[in-house]
Amino acid sequence: MSEDKPVDVRGYGPALPLTVVGGFLGAGKTTLLNHLLANANGRRIGVVVNDFGEINIDERLIARRTDSIISLTNGCACCDFGGTLYDSLFQLLEAAGPLEFIVIETSGVADPGKVADVGRVGRFFRLNLVVVVTDAVTVREHAADRYLHDTIARQLTAADLILINKTDLVKAAELAELESWFDAVAPGVARIASRTAAVPVDVLLDAPPSEPLVRRIADSEQVHGHHAGRQFESWSFISSRPFRTAALHEVLARLPRTILRAKGVVQVDRAAERQTILHFVAGRWTLEAGELWPVMPQTELVVIGLAGRMEVPALEEAFKGALLS
Repeated sequence: MSEDKPVDVRGYGPALPLTVVGGFLGAGKTTLLNHLLANANGRRIGVVVNDFGEINIDERLIARRTDSIISLTNGCACCDFGGTLYDSLFQLLEAAGPLEFIVIETSGVADPGKVADVGRVGRFFRLNLVVVVTDAVTVREHAADRYLHDTIARQLTAADLILINKTDLVKAAELAELESWFDAVAPGVARIASRTAAVPVDVLLDAPPSEPLVRRIADSEQVHGHHAGRQFESWSFISSRPFRTAALHEVLARLPRTILRAKGVVQVDRAAERQTILHFVAGRWTLEAGELWPVMPQTELVVIGLAGRMEVPALEEAFKGALLS
């Protein structure tokens, strides 16, 4: 393992990726959490919530229940806020066993950016994403309210990804106006639309797509497309040549906001002997040192974006252009 990776001295393992779910009252945050838990597909997700009562969990899926922790048969666990947020998080880790991801639901009037600070400092958690759920019907009205304006503005400012929920309740023209409004109040922030907060789990968690989109093809450069429903599309890039590190950073910096997620194992010229783990989410990215290559080095990268708006030829040209000659 790389010596650069954070080690949790309290015994919890490497820093856990942390996703924060924010948004105003009634926007659909709990609906999104229910969706995550129902579609975990083997992922061990820990969820910190404000109120157990709103989480719709089938009693048959509950393996164990205490006053503040619910452990599910699928490996997920839920914890309600008790004491400080850190207390709740560590209580969840101690009670639930090894987890892969942590999701925190903030209250409807909270600033998710401040909650996300848990993942920006320390060694136990690593911020993955702040997703803010908005109600397509009411968000503009709330933003114009003199008592609510600051709350809505802080939430949107904190977002890496905005989920426009309940789009089935507005007309097409109204949705187009709403999109233009978001362009003005949250420029550059990635957005996706939904009816019942049913978005692919892979977009929200620090995880590669659950389907095997990347096929190992030795000594070649290949692209492979796959449609994951009408709203999202994935594209993969495989290469036996290393990236020029600076050029790869430039490519990532220029990715359009229609690109929501990218993750993979890449080879870069500045650390060619080791795997480099790439995480990209809604305009932010990290390149972390990984293990030594077990066999011949090979970049395998998966990109998820909005269907029909990924501009795959341009993506292919950009990533190929960043490779060493």
